[in-house]
Amino acid sequence: MHDDVAASMSGIRILSQVARQQIMQEAPQTASLLEQINHSAQTTLEGISDLIWAVKPNENYLNDIADRMRAHASKVLEASDIAYQFNIARELPIRGYGY
Repeated sequence: MHDDVAASMSGIRILSQVARQQIMQEAPQTASLLEQINHSAQTTLEGISDLIWAVKPNENYLNDIADRMRAHASKVLEASDIAYQFNIARELPIRGYGY
């Protein structure tokens, strides 16, 4: 089911980008609405990805969580123009499913 939803959201995102590019000159307000649709579809895709990641055990879990922490810090802190340093090794140990 999640593959179907992700595929549909990706299609919506692509179509809204194409429509926005085509209409930008003629109807800027409509282009803005299409950008909102695009953003909403992207946010939904990210949420689906997070949900799948959270419920699907993975032997590379520690590296995945570190990558997600880096991405979140970058998104939140850089947007606020806050300097930060992320001190987690790039390659953390692989763990079994017993964590």
